[in-house]
Amino acid sequence: WLSQSMFTIGSSFDDGGTMLRTVRSRILFFSFLSVFALSAVALLSWSIIIKAEDAAEQLIQNRLTESWLLNDLEQDLRHLQDLSFKIKGQLLLWDEIEEEFAALSESILAKWSAVKQNAQLSQWAEEHESVYEPVGLYLEKLGKGIREKSYYQAGKTVDFQLFPALSPMLESISAREVASRARIGQESSELLEYLGSQQVSLITGFIVFLVAIVLMALWLRKLVIIRLQRIEQDLRLMDECSDLANTPKLTGSDEVAGVAAALVRLVGRFEAFIGDIRVASQSVNDRSARLDSQAEELESASQTTQRQIQ
Repeated sequence: WLSQSMFTIGSSFDDGGTMLRTVRSRILFFSFLSVFALSAVALLSWSIIIKAEDAAEQLIQNRLTESWLLNDLEQDLRHLQDLSFKIKGQLLLWDEIEEEFAALSESILAKWSAVKQNAQLSQWAEEHESVYEPVGLYLEKLGKGIREKSYYQAGKTVDFQLFPALSPMLESISAREVASRARIGQESSELLEYLGSQQVSLITGFIVFLVAIVLMALWLRKLVIIRLQRIEQDLRLMDECSDLANTPKLTGSDEVAGVAAALVRLVGRFEAFIGDIRVASQSVNDRSARLDSQAEELESASQTTQRQIQ
C-alpha cells in the first residue's frame, strides 16, 4: 500500500507539474507522513529496547555474575579464617570442626573452579593461580591437624600460615571487586546517559512529527473541508434566494474545484433551459394576444354587419 501511495503521489507530481495538486495526492501524502512518523518512532523505540536489553544482559550475566562469584569466594575464605580462630581458641568440638571444615573445603574448591570457568574471570584466575596455591596448602595442613584432632598442630598451622595464605588472596579479590564495581558503575552510567539522550530524541521526534501531522491536517482542512463548506453555503444561498446567478466560484485544479466547476456548468444549463422556456412562453403569449385582437376585430365586424342588416 505504501509503495502504491508513493507511486500515485509521484505520478501526480510528474503529470501535473506541481506536487499535491489533487485531493487524492494530498490525502495519500498525509497518510504516508503519518505512517512514516509512526514507523520512525517505532524504530527509535525498538533500538532503545534492544540497547537496553543488551546492556541489561551484559550487566546481569557478566558483571554481576563476576561480582557474585568473587563475593562468594571471599565469604568462604573469611569463613575459613573465622573457623581457624575458633579452632585455635578451642571453641568447637572436633565433630563440629570436622563437619564444618569438610563443607568449607569443598565450597572453596567449587567456588575457585567456578571462577576459573567464568569467561570474565578465567584470565584473572590464571594470573592469580600462584596466589591461590598457599590457600590450598593451608587447607591441607589444617585438615591434617583436624584429622589428628590436635589443637596444638591445628593452632600452629593457624599461627604461622593463616595470614600468609589468606591475606594475599583476599587482597586480590578485593582489588578485583573494586575494579568490577567501577566497570559496572561506568557501564550503568553510559546506559543511563544513552537512555537519557534517546529519551530526548524520542520526545523531540514525537513532538516534531505531531506538529507536522497537525499542520498537515489543518492544511487539508483549509484546502478541502473549508472549500466544500463554501460550496454548501453558496448552494444554500441559491436555494433561499432562488437566484441561480450566485454560483460557487472556486479556483484551482483539484477535485473540489472540479465539483464547483461542474455545479457552475449545471446551473448554466438550467439557466439556458429556463431561458428557452421563457422564450417559448413569450411566443405563446404573443400568439394569444394576436388571437384576442383578431377575435375582437371579428366581433366588431359582426356587430357592424348586424346593424347594417337591420
